[in-house]
Amino acid sequence: AYQREKGFTAQDERLDLEQGRLSELSAQYTAAQAQAADAMSRQRQVSEFLARGVNLETIPDILSNPLIQNLKSQLTMTEGRLQQTASQLGSNHPEVRRLEADIQSQKAKLKSEINAAATSVGNSARIAQKREAELRSALADQKTRLLKFNQGRDEQQVLIKEVESAQRAYDAASQRFQQTNLESQA
Repeated sequence: AYQREKGFTAQDERLDLEQGRLSELSAQYTAAQAQAADAMSRQRQVSEFLARGVNLETIPDILSNPLIQNLKSQLTMTEGRLQQTASQLGSNHPEVRRLEADIQSQKAKLKSEINAAATSVGNSARIAQKREAELRSALADQKTRLLKFNQGRDEQQVLIKEVESAQRAYDAASQRFQQTNLESQA
């Protein structure tokens, strides 16, 4: 009845399952801690660069961004065409003016993408911290569940010992009763 009440039907399997889940959560939490620390480090780096007024283009997260690299490449090509066209047609030619406007537009887009990439670093840090907190909570819940399970198992062992002791006492009393009954009949 105690086993049914506490849900200890297949004890060893459930214990293994609970311990496996605890191990899995522990590994996930450790990985989340590392990711959160990395994301926080990158966010601090961006904040420090912004505070010092350093160009954000030198941050590794921004340097490795393929969209930003593509925009830089396009800007470089457009600047090259502008120099070539300006030397051939003069600085007041409509094609030169159009290329200058394109360059300004590309620079604005590049700046916008750099700011978006810097913002995404902060967002990644917040997401990593949230994930770490969720896993920390799940890990604590799992530890509590496992402790309750172990406590219930310990209580069950005490009850089993009490039943065995009561059974021995009953068997002894029953044997004594039979012996006394036989003696009284004799």
